[in-house]
Amino acid sequence: TDFMPDSEPAVAYALDLARQIPVRLTLLHVLPDTAGYTEEQRVATALDSLVPIDLADRIAGRVERGDPVERIIHVVHQAEISFAVLGEHAHGLLRHLFTTDTTRAVVHGARRPVWVVPPGYGS
Repeated sequence: TDFMPDSEPAVAYALDLARQIPVRLTLLHVLPDTAGYTEEQRVATALDSLVPIDLADRIAGRVERGDPVERIIHVVHQAEISFAVLGEHAHGLLRHLFTTDTTRAVVHGARRPVWVVPPGYGS
């Protein structure tokens, strides 16, 4: 999660999924390499706050540093995660042309299934 409103449906979907089937979740946030220790602690606390009490024994927060696409793919493969759940971010044409679409890049780079949750999930 990047804690932006567009990522909330993906987190909600993952939590709903965990309530339906016995899966373990990793909530991942990727910081830039330049982020300090205080920012890392703030993000770790924010991840912990997303974990509902009824799922606390099956969800772990994880903070990584670096390029979001590279780190997400690395974690998915290194941790032998069965699948990833990512939010679909709506971008304007200019943003699409000049920035990386993290979700699309992970879908194409991961060797695991990636479930893409549309922005309107749960509303």
